[in-house]
Amino acid sequence: MATLNGVTGAANASVFQKSKIAGVRNIAVAISEADQSALVKENRQLLIKNRALARKIATKLGITSSGEVPTSGTPLEQNQVLILQNQETFTAIATKVGATVPSLSAVEATDPAEKNHKLLLQNKSIVVEILKKLSISPAPAAELKGTFVDKNHSLLVGNGKALAKIAAKLGV
Repeated sequence: MATLNGVTGAANASVFQKSKIAGVRNIAVAISEADQSALVKENRQLLIKNRALARKIATKLGITSSGEVPTSGTPLEQNQVLILQNQETFTAIATKVGATVPSLSAVEATDPAEKNHKLLLQNKSIVVEILKKLSISPAPAAELKGTFVDKNHSLLVGNGKALAKIAAKLGV
């Protein structure tokens, strides 16, 4: 067992992130593999929720969106499929409203959480262009901290809020 700042856990089963505790900055805190796994699952639920809202927006604009929620593969692989499905829907919405669709390059990463993070950054850029085209002020960018899974969570929450603004503007 390893100990870091008084937190004991299996060294190979912990992911470390930075956090603020009682005004002290950059204290390393051990996040258990179980907690990280739970956050991946929560991210999946946010992806599904964002997908449902994006599909409603797409339907309002006369766009047919397809793709089933994946049930095979690892949770990170399932999230990646959802991210790519959302990206396709966001791109179609952007095109329909006349927003500039940012050029999307192939994403390279060996870590699945990092790859998902890079894809989510692409999705965010598409959503921001939709917001601009619809004259909706985007929320200030959230500071992305922690592991890629933590950062992905922040991006998904932000995209969800942006989609809600888009839906409201379009009367969805």
